[in-house]
Amino acid sequence: MALPGEWTAARVGALLSGAGPTLLRRMSAGLAVLDEEHGCCVLVTDDPHVGQLRDLPRERRRHFLDDLDRLGEAVHNVCARRPGGSGWVDLHIHGRPDGVLHAHVRPIHRGDGQARALVREQLIEELESIEAAAKAEYAPNHVYGPGFAEGRLRDPRSE
Repeated sequence: MALPGEWTAARVGALLSGAGPTLLRRMSAGLAVLDEEHGCCVLVTDDPHVGQLRDLPRERRRHFLDDLDRLGEAVHNVCARRPGGSGWVDLHIHGRPDGVLHAHVRPIHRGDGQARALVREQLIEELESIEAAAKAEYAPNHVYGPGFAEGRLRDPRSE
């Protein structure tokens, strides 16, 4: 029996169908979710039948970890701009054979130790910005990244 707040296939299915105001963004291998009750963000796999990281095929595992990196960067950036925010985050990957693979991104605050509420709109904007930058960084038509397209790098194939 699932506990309240536990990640289950039904809960992930509801998020995949677009239900729930906690969904921040669909990512390449997961769903970024705001968990206001615990003051953190959660990346949950978009495959509700995967209970552990090792259950994902290697390529999907890379995508999940890349998604976790981007969500961590977004939380870091949003928190670092706030008064009393250190920008430090803890990343914890959770998996169980009878659960759903997910990871917590928990901000660490300095000062009074009180958890400060994460702001949904700021997190969504930050995730969109990070995703756009990642796509521009290695656009498909740029063989060697943005410097090559801007003429700063030479194409070694032409030498």
